[in-house]
Amino acid sequence: LNTFPLAHLCVCVCAMAGSHVESTVNWMGELLVEETKYLRAVKRKVEQLREELLWMHCFLRHADACQRDDALMRMWVGQMRDYTYDAEDIIAKYLLQVGIHRRGGLMNRLRRFSRILWNATILHKIGSDIDSLRDKISSLTSRLQTYVIKIKGADSPSSS
Repeated sequence: LNTFPLAHLCVCVCAMAGSHVESTVNWMGELLVEETKYLRAVKRKVEQLREELLWMHCFLRHADACQRDDALMRMWVGQMRDYTYDAEDIIAKYLLQVGIHRRGGLMNRLRRFSRILWNATILHKIGSDIDSLRDKISSLTSRLQTYVIKIKGADSPSSS
């Protein structure tokens, strides 16, 4: 028996498997890099959402004072109010589940290190929630423009 072809076949199969493994590892590495970038951006997204929430509250106070008789505006304001509650929930979730664990000190660093996977899952969910909420707000804002809802000033006469 000639074992050369069998050995050659094994080398070829191992080389092919190795290239697939290498390709998969490279692909997973790229995914991990992208996920890391996404997770690092969540803190910035929470800060931006906090700022957006201030604007939303100001708008709602103004709209409540000026637009009690407009059905379209009441619907829009109601939806915006729901989104403010969602934003508040997301920010609270971040502060309670992630932000509280970001203190200094050796023991806190060790605890934080042991919670990396848990934090990554929570951070990803929070980031996704913020992205989803931003999409909803953007859609609601475009409806404002589509249906030409006019925000009246406090000194303008209201329509009856």
